[in-house]
Amino acid sequence: MAIRTTNPQDDNLNWQSFLKPDTGTISKRKPNLQLIPNSIFLKRKKQWETLFEGFSSLRGITYVTSPGFLLEIFTEMGYEKVDLLIGDGLADTYKDSLDGHLGLIEHLYDRITGGSLRVRSSKAKIHTKLYILESDEKTRIICGSPNLSFTAAGSRQREYAWYVDVYANDPLGEDMLLQVNADYNEHLKESDIVEFMDDLVEMRQESNNPTDVDFKLWSSSSEDQEAKIVRTIMSDIKTQAFEHDDSAQEIVKINLPKNTPKKTKNHLMKTYGAKITSGMATMPRGRILEHTESIGVPLMEINPHNGDVKLSINGTVKHIETSDDMQGLHQGLEDIENYIRLVDRAVCHHPDAMKMNLMETVLYTLSAPFANESMQSRWDSNSVNRRGPKHLVVYGDGHNGKTTLFRFMGHLLTGRSVEPVSGKGLAKDNWQALTDHAKSMDTVMPILVDDIKSRAISGNAATLEQILKTYWENDWQPGRKFPLIMMNTNHDALSEWAKTRLYRLDFLVKFRSDSKDDAVLSRILERPNSVFSHFAKIYSSLPDSGMLADEDQLIVARKVMVELYKLAGRRVPDFFPHALPENVYDMDAIYCAARLNYGVVKQRRKRGARKLMFNSRPSLYAFKARLPPEVSSFVDDKTLVIEPPSVKSYNAFISSGKSGRKR
Repeated sequence: MAIRTTNPQDDNLNWQSFLKPDTGTISKRKPNLQLIPNSIFLKRKKQWETLFEGFSSLRGITYVTSPGFLLEIFTEMGYEKVDLLIGDGLADTYKDSLDGHLGLIEHLYDRITGGSLRVRSSKAKIHTKLYILESDEKTRIICGSPNLSFTAAGSRQREYAWYVDVYANDPLGEDMLLQVNADYNEHLKESDIVEFMDDLVEMRQESNNPTDVDFKLWSSSSEDQEAKIVRTIMSDIKTQAFEHDDSAQEIVKINLPKNTPKKTKNHLMKTYGAKITSGMATMPRGRILEHTESIGVPLMEINPHNGDVKLSINGTVKHIETSDDMQGLHQGLEDIENYIRLVDRAVCHHPDAMKMNLMETVLYTLSAPFANESMQSRWDSNSVNRRGPKHLVVYGDGHNGKTTLFRFMGHLLTGRSVEPVSGKGLAKDNWQALTDHAKSMDTVMPILVDDIKSRAISGNAATLEQILKTYWENDWQPGRKFPLIMMNTNHDALSEWAKTRLYRLDFLVKFRSDSKDDAVLSRILERPNSVFSHFAKIYSSLPDSGMLADEDQLIVARKVMVELYKLAGRRVPDFFPHALPENVYDMDAIYCAARLNYGVVKQRRKRGARKLMFNSRPSLYAFKARLPPEVSSFVDDKTLVIEPPSVKSYNAFISSGKSGRKR
């Protein structure tokens, strides 16, 4: 049976003309007069490939796919022609995702102009998953849950489908094909259907530009123009300010586009003391390089070839060049360890766990400036995690040394005393302005924010939720530099959204006000620390920073730090986190055991249950949130009752908190 399908929008489209004889083994199967469908539960990539391979053409309706997957269809499946309908306007997002992928744009463009690829998009919410695959031997109809995507094919989720193979001379199959083709064509009658890349084809027909220029213009044209203008202006300002290391009184000059937003001009005048005349903005270079006048932390850039660092410190540019000074590296590592070992002199329920968490914070800090390289690497491999690396939040009780910790982190990266940005007065608009400005400056120095309030990350009025949910996804593109955010807080509860966007580390320690401790801290903060320069040299040489690893975004940082210990001839300390600290210590159990140990929570037995009495409801709910799911409990005013069937599990949990090790 010769299968001929006609698109009502293109009467000349004859799919059979694109088919070639199959060179594989042809089945001798007889016509299927019963036409019984087969079903398949897809949980491995090989199953997906087997279902879709062995055909020369594909027509389909799918909710999602991706530009990278479209190309893989041709290279791995061997299709000669692909025609897809994508719903919900998703093809509109392809242009943004292709920004910076000139090679991928070229391949897709050649397929589309050559007639072997056609992607149509409708803004209608089309959730149909229908695929019609054709070869000389048979036509396969697939219907079910799988989208045409890396997620479906890569077995990161389970799928279910049924399929029917229709062979030649099958009367039942012919009737079914006619009906399925009619159903397929019915989807193509949406009034708003557009052809993917039609605008690029028209651009190229009227353009004398080189292809790569048009590809760049096309893929970036959907970006918000106002945001693009602001980003260009601020990036130019920072670039000029970093060009020379001469007098801080030099003047930076920027030609402002005619459509520069008024608020941007006001920002330049207020923040940098700019004078704007006839579209020209002039401002003191030193004002730009004064970090307290900018985003609150120094601007930073790292040479991707050798790891050399440039910083804006107190109105000047500071160069931190990589070196082979092993003595300085040895001293720097010793200072890190000496700071962490102050935990042994503090009030701390589990010093070993806290020292590991502090070293983990050091690893996060040292690797934070390389987040964008990791995003770029993933992008280049067409496997970019649009969610991006997690930002850091350090939890600890009030007045326990978190501010000093963040000063130390700033010292590690800059070699200077850098005060973190105060989080006390950051309302929604302030957070938005801070992050928008930081992202526009092309800086990789993490933003250090001290003492953020609960309203910023939890509750109905959370101010960070929308900012961090879209921090990487909406704006990041290859070549841009966005800083990670490092925060500390004494508010324990995290909303569900935060658990996938923030990397949380507990800082359950209380430092004493001690002259000996203060003297140690003073020496550490006064002495230059060269660990970051050595770290940057090795980290920059790696092909992939690994910050987007699904399980451990610091996996490469751990390896780099171990290498630094080898270079310095020092023994790696026992508290070094060779794996995620949460896989070594149960911080929830340690937290709860500490509360009981220090008498913060009063506990007594009654009728086989455990009654835990708290001074406040927030303390109660913070404790309750850390209990494992198998521990059943209920609240009575400021009392938490552990029900009798769960007492054994509760006791085991508290016991593990005393040892600290994972059960």
